[in-house]
Amino acid sequence: MDPFTSESSGKESKVVLLRQMIKLDLVKKELLSCLVDGLWHSTTELARRARMRNPIIGIVTVGTILIRMQELLGREFLEEMVQKSNEGITSWRLGIEWMEAVREFIQQVDVPPVFSPNTAQGEMEDGQST
Repeated sequence: MDPFTSESSGKESKVVLLRQMIKLDLVKKELLSCLVDGLWHSTTELARRARMRNPIIGIVTVGTILIRMQELLGREFLEEMVQKSNEGITSWRLGIEWMEAVREFIQQVDVPPVFSPNTAQGEMEDGQST
């Protein structure tokens, strides 16, 4: 049995899983769109971004989503750092080897614009839709 073949197929199955996650969930797309820059982002900051797609989502749900993605795709996909100086604050960043794939998948998937109450009101008044 070739060890490189099994590693390659494992990576391919993770890529398929990642593609499904991005395609089916606007919140995950938003989180990954933020993380694709390779910088560290706090769970609080990511929760604010997630609320642009789902106004009722909270910090605990975002943390759970990130932990689940890490469990499914591995620690090399999503890195986690708990800051000692501010106990309980966790920051996240996308693994370097995944950035290009995530960026490509996000661009391939059609992402609707962020909901804005002002935009919705303006569209109703003008009678136009996007």
